[in-house]
Amino acid sequence: MTPDAVVVTLTWQEVVQASTVGLRRRIASMQQSFGERNGVARKGAAERWYYNIVGACGELAVAKAVNAYWPSAINQAKDEADVGHDIQVRCLAEPHYDLIVRKDDPDYFRYVLCVGEPPTLTLVGWVWGFEAKRPEWLYDRGERNEECYWVPQAALSQMWRLKP
Repeated sequence: MTPDAVVVTLTWQEVVQASTVGLRRRIASMQQSFGERNGVARKGAAERWYYNIVGACGELAVAKAVNAYWPSAINQAKDEADVGHDIQVRCLAEPHYDLIVRKDDPDYFRYVLCVGEPPTLTLVGWVWGFEAKRPEWLYDRGERNEECYWVPQAALSQMWRLKP
């Protein structure tokens, strides 16, 4: 992890708020029979709930860190931002993971890598979508059944450079 990472500790009320959004997202997905994408379908049922909850907590942590609006959307379109008007958040449990950007992710978003578990999350850095799509970062790690761009943490811009 980079030394310029930003640590955000959510209040317990914020954890409840974001977790509720994550639960609602998971339920909406189940109600509408949305298929799981990118390897999540191969995970257990509990992990699918986990990804929604921790992802929502990560979005709130980024919004809190950059003082931006968090819409807390339930059925968000692919062209809508997670935070502010152009920020997408990718939340992963392990602190050494790289930032994932998929081939069909819009180039005009800024993608933030968030690691950890609530209430304390670490914002490692960010990259523009078009900057993430470098041939040397495109490969299939085996767990997702697709090639994705895996941006090394050392290549991410520092969080203080991320303005809403």
